[in-house]
Amino acid sequence: MTTEEYFERAELGLLSTEELEAFTIRLQTDPLFNKDWQAFLEFKSTLAYMQRKQKFKKQYAQENTIHSKTNRHPFKIQLAAAAVIIVISIFSTILILRFSGLFLHSNSREITYLNRKVDYIDQHQRAAKINRGFKKTKRTFGTC
Repeated sequence: MTTEEYFERAELGLLSTEELEAFTIRLQTDPLFNKDWQAFLEFKSTLAYMQRKQKFKKQYAQENTIHSKTNRHPFKIQLAAAAVIIVISIFSTILILRFSGLFLHSNSREITYLNRKVDYIDQHQRAAKINRGFKKTKRTFGTC
């Protein structure tokens, strides 16, 4: 039996009681054997760590592909949503301003009414001035 096989059997607990006693005595007395045993234990723990790490990487890669399939283009979706919100806000602002009379509202009736009123007032003021002038001139003609 090789040293590696002996170490593996000792680690798994497959040694008989006599072999286990001989193994512990040899560990205590032989520094080279003890050093090999420590190296074997370190190698096994490193190997177990690497296997766990590889399983984790494999599982992470599977989960990452699942997530990448669902979120392929989140920026494009966000951009489209922002554009829709902007268009809706512009149209709603235009509608609010239109119905409140501040934008795109036809004020032609009010403007026409005011123009006619101003013209009417101007005509009456001119007529009043002319009438005053005639009244003054009639008096002067009648006295001569």
